[in-house]
Amino acid sequence: MGLRCRRRHRRPPRRGPTQNASRYYLINIRQQGDGSYRELLSRIRVGLLTPSDCDTLEKRKISFKGESFQTRLSELCDFINNLPSDTVCLLPTCHMCNELNAAMLSRITSKEILLIAEDTIDCISYMKKKVTKALSNIDNDDDTRTAGLSKRITIKIGAKVMIRRNIDASLGLVNGTIATVISVMQDKTIEKIKILLPSGLDYFIERVSVKFPLMDRVYVIRKQFPLCLSYGITIHKSQGLSLQNAVMDLGNNVFNCGQAYVALSRVTSLDGLHLINFDPSSVFANEKAIIEYNRLKRIHKSESEMITISKQCYRRVKDVSWTLPKIITSVQESGQKAPLKSTAWIIRGFQNTDKVSCYANAVLQCLLNLDVSRKLLLNYDKPDVLNLFAHRCEHGMNNLNTYEIRQSLGDYFSVTNKRDALEFLTALCTKYDYVKSMVEHQVTSTCRCNSCGYTKVITNTNIFLSISINNLKNKSYNLDELLKTTFSSHWCQTFDKLCECCGRNDILIKSELVSTKEILIINLISFSSEDGKLVKIPHKFSLRAVPTTKIIIAGQTYKVMSAIFHYGLCIEEGHYTSMCREGTFWIEIDDAQIMKRQWPRGAKDISILFLQKNITKNI
Repeated sequence: MGLRCRRRHRRPPRRGPTQNASRYYLINIRQQGDGSYRELLSRIRVGLLTPSDCDTLEKRKISFKGESFQTRLSELCDFINNLPSDTVCLLPTCHMCNELNAAMLSRITSKEILLIAEDTIDCISYMKKKVTKALSNIDNDDDTRTAGLSKRITIKIGAKVMIRRNIDASLGLVNGTIATVISVMQDKTIEKIKILLPSGLDYFIERVSVKFPLMDRVYVIRKQFPLCLSYGITIHKSQGLSLQNAVMDLGNNVFNCGQAYVALSRVTSLDGLHLINFDPSSVFANEKAIIEYNRLKRIHKSESEMITISKQCYRRVKDVSWTLPKIITSVQESGQKAPLKSTAWIIRGFQNTDKVSCYANAVLQCLLNLDVSRKLLLNYDKPDVLNLFAHRCEHGMNNLNTYEIRQSLGDYFSVTNKRDALEFLTALCTKYDYVKSMVEHQVTSTCRCNSCGYTKVITNTNIFLSISINNLKNKSYNLDELLKTTFSSHWCQTFDKLCECCGRNDILIKSELVSTKEILIINLISFSSEDGKLVKIPHKFSLRAVPTTKIIIAGQTYKVMSAIFHYGLCIEEGHYTSMCREGTFWIEIDDAQIMKRQWPRGAKDISILFLQKNITKNI
């Protein structure tokens, strides 16, 4: 030791591959006070599981009474809330963690706080666009690629969080510490978060900056709070933790050898262990590792007993499901192309607990059912409430509601009054420019005086097409015919306008759609204002063959993908629903209720249609 201190510039002698190898064969035992549990873990560590072990673990399972995903998740949340506050739930997948964290967070009444990372890209300027896209494609769940810092973290005052960095060991601020959010310090962005540590100490935690490689000679400097919600964490992230109490799922979703052992060995005693699911077939060890253990034993401890490689097979025990599965379809192409990953979209209902949210629910269902708008909302590089909501839908989170989006649009939509769906859609486009950019189009109106020949051309940019159905000549139209009555290259006579030049009312007018985007929204004007109320105009209009009509607008072929219906005599007393196309079927969504049904004949109560460009059939 002394020689090493005096001559620090010399390296210690290089050892052979097996020299002193036994010093690395160590087992860190947390279960000092529970001998039987310690012995059980010793067997599980090497993949050996006895019938007695199975019975012991089976007795630690939670009993669920509910028969649906939602009720079981609610029961699980109740169970966790009745355990000590330092209890953590260890789960095999990020998706399961997201489900549990969202459910537990929804039980806190305070406002959601969105923590968005500040990213600085360090690369050659011409590569920034490519790098930005690559960065946006990284799944928010996969923080292993971003130095452990997520792009988006959602918390609330009172939420339980885990510290993801060693900050100050003397204060207990180390990786894995569970704390509670007390308050936030905010200027333009959130600068500090005050947390309560298990020791009773308050501490202001700040963002940390970490530099990580994204691709060759390209780096990202991410500034983010080193936190994550800690109600549910992955088994992978739990390595190194010692827990008095833990809930864990060791069922069919365990996907790696040793995963069950890592989870079970976090708990200091059997009394602190609670299992959601337990499948004996999920307990298995790495056979190559056991062979290496035995090789080292033969070299250094030949007298010790060799580890037996388990050949026993257990029948798979089906899980009690408490989350909806995340359905992902992966398409792997041959050659050097990167894998294409697409998510099969599942329509999910939205809550309407305040009895007025139907207008917002219907609009957002229709937007999310369009491929173009959904991809934009999910991949938008400046996360906001719309982006967050789209990701919650994608992950299948329960009890979704649109209140935060209504709140972001101001007091008019925050109060518990029913509003016009078109007003809500207009407000969305006004506040969120990237939504408006998907739907806006140009209409050119030309007025010509028959008497003096004076002509005036006006081009307007609108976010939706408005068609009055009150003064139509016929009672029944298909959508293509209806559009041609309003927008065509043919002149129509009108006596409602006066010529600006000669003052006569002999005016010809025509309106043409000259430019459209990927999405086109058509509003069928069916309301008028009476005594301060929006009242539905009585009509006998019917719109036929909506699902099959070929629609060509401004040289582009469009297809109806979703629509909003209004039932009732006025906005205040009526109700909105939506219908969305799913393959060859139509799905009706009435807030949280979802059912397959046929397109209604005549579409009597239709209000707004959402069309999407059919790229393969443009002319």
